[in-house]
Amino acid sequence: MTGLRSSIVIGLVLFQTCLGTVNPLFDDSRVHEIRIRFDSQDWYDQLYNGHVLDPQDPYFRCSITVDGLTLTPVGIRFKGDASFYIPSIKKPFKVDFDVFDNALDLYGMRKLNLNNMYNDPSMLREKLFLDLAGRYIPAARAVHTRLYINDQYWGLYLAVEQIDKAFVQNRFGQQEDGNLFEALGPDTDGASGQAGSDLTWLGSDPCAYWPYYRLVTNETANDYSDLVHLIDVLNNTPLAELPGTIGQVLDVENALWAVAINNLFVNLDSYNGTATNYYLYHRDDTGRFIHLHWATDEAFARTRPYVASGQDPRLLEPFWLPVTQPSERPQYRPLMERLWAVPTYRQMYLRMLARMLREGFDPDSIRQRVNRLADLIRQDVYNDANKLYSNAEFDRNITQDLTINNRVIYGLVDFVAARSAYMDKALDAYASSSDIQFNELVAVNVAGAVDQQGEHDPWLEIVNLGPGKVNLSGLYLTDNQASPKKWRMPDVVIQDGQFQVIWLDGQPGQGQTHASFRPSSGPGQLFLYDSNGVLVDTIAYPAMANDQAWGRYPDGTGTWRVMDGPTPGAANNWTYKPPKLYINEVMADNTRTIQDPDEPGAYEDWIEIYNAEDIEVDMSGMILTDNPDDPMEGWRIPAGVKIQAKGYLLFWADNDLAQGPTHTDFKLSKSGEAVALFDTADHGYVLIDQVTFGPQSSDVSYGRRGDGGSQWRFMTTPTPGRKNPF
Repeated sequence: MTGLRSSIVIGLVLFQTCLGTVNPLFDDSRVHEIRIRFDSQDWYDQLYNGHVLDPQDPYFRCSITVDGLTLTPVGIRFKGDASFYIPSIKKPFKVDFDVFDNALDLYGMRKLNLNNMYNDPSMLREKLFLDLAGRYIPAARAVHTRLYINDQYWGLYLAVEQIDKAFVQNRFGQQEDGNLFEALGPDTDGASGQAGSDLTWLGSDPCAYWPYYRLVTNETANDYSDLVHLIDVLNNTPLAELPGTIGQVLDVENALWAVAINNLFVNLDSYNGTATNYYLYHRDDTGRFIHLHWATDEAFARTRPYVASGQDPRLLEPFWLPVTQPSERPQYRPLMERLWAVPTYRQMYLRMLARMLREGFDPDSIRQRVNRLADLIRQDVYNDANKLYSNAEFDRNITQDLTINNRVIYGLVDFVAARSAYMDKALDAYASSSDIQFNELVAVNVAGAVDQQGEHDPWLEIVNLGPGKVNLSGLYLTDNQASPKKWRMPDVVIQDGQFQVIWLDGQPGQGQTHASFRPSSGPGQLFLYDSNGVLVDTIAYPAMANDQAWGRYPDGTGTWRVMDGPTPGAANNWTYKPPKLYINEVMADNTRTIQDPDEPGAYEDWIEIYNAEDIEVDMSGMILTDNPDDPMEGWRIPAGVKIQAKGYLLFWADNDLAQGPTHTDFKLSKSGEAVALFDTADHGYVLIDQVTFGPQSSDVSYGRRGDGGSQWRFMTTPTPGRKNPF
């Protein structure tokens, strides 16, 4: 599968939210070294008995040196269940850096897991899973490390970041203090069971959820109301209303990515299968829950719970659900089934699967990645006298299957080859002509791309958004709605994610990708219809400069805008710039100038925003605040608030959120203060505009001289919602 690459905002915020801030421990270009020292020589028995016999599972004092950096005293204990009860002294560890000294941390981390990879001959499964997951959603980071205990080489371990408060603050900001829930209980009660951490509705009593979800932050408050509300909305909202409600409490895109990654990797000891081994975090900054993977060492179908007898797990369908008994319906998984029942979400999910096939989940990519990592750790694996598998089993399982105790352990490369080939074909069944979308247009081509005849003709780029291949022959292109079948598209198959350039030169004799008409140089419109006359896509474009590209970003789905430059047949290139929005006029003592439209007779303070862009701007998630020093704690503009091109929007600073989406949670001070507008969290809370004003007079506004102008003045004739005079 070739073509469409990831079209996401590139920058610090993406790096932080998905991958976390830079942490030298997770540099996987080398194997790291951790040295642990105990004063007591019977440390092993102490840790063993503490884990097995003491319900508190206490931490024991030690010192730890990570790549030469020593911390002491820190806490350590054994961890795990199946990974612990193995016939080897190579037990998994959990390190707590601040349990004995709350001033200690390791690069901002409070805890670190040292996993023994007990069920993985390749010692790469969990690392590969988390690396790919982290490209798309926040995920724990992992890296291989040599572990020495009292100067004795104990073995090769996988150091994995802990999901805890430090993790969420690292990803989403130090102000985060939301509820973090760990899924505790596997769903083992069959299709009719209402148990386990499967997000089924157990009623409004929070106590019903305690056995299945453990609150690991804010334990003192012990407030499960937000989790109960999420489960209520997910399960009990009428399906027709779900798209309008679920997005307020759940990051739907994150949830779809989480279950798609589980499905593709056949990671079934997860929400998809056992309904356990995950976290839910309620973000402060967005007010929505996100899913976080945990304990992903069973990926690559290492274990196969609820897979029907005789079913090859590498051939699980995209919408697979766990089966307990062949005669029963699959177990209920509302996070999957309810979201999949919404056509838009279903399509998003399928396209996520297709995107991963394009971006690393393929035999060539995985072979390169696996070989590099295997070469990196091989000598440390060979030197590990406590490992559970032989050197030969390690080397073979990199690519090939092993059979141990009558059970197949799939080779990593062979698994991906089989899984990706099956999924690629399966996704073709969900392809539709509506997957074809306009992507880029150069209406005045003077010195840009040339066709086969060397001519600089106008061109249009289309893209197949996926999830499968589409034949263009059933589609029609026109610049006139009255003639919807003006030019039939060629008999060309476009693969998922692939781009295709159509030459708009009115010279169809030059080839099948040359349209029969030449469009206006702009302004103009183009339309794409299917064979039934149904409009598939349209583009309205302005008058364009020579060789200027008008395109979508992200590819095929984003807003139309002028690109950084033409990219025929490739992903669009556009650098994000904050929109040209201005705090244009403020009034901090409104007594009679303009009434609050949502409260007749009330005269509230107001802030006018001016949009200097030529396009409408969605202000959802931006921060408007009178405390510029802490934007993450400022008032977040609600979803759906937009400002028209060259338009004005009034926000009422009345501290009355109940009155509507343009009513802030703060008031303005007549004695003077500052007001600032910041970009969204996804764009790093970049400052868009700010104004500081002194003491104000009643019904006298403070505004810019001309809309968006650099000079400010007092205006005895305020102009709320209208043009500022010079």
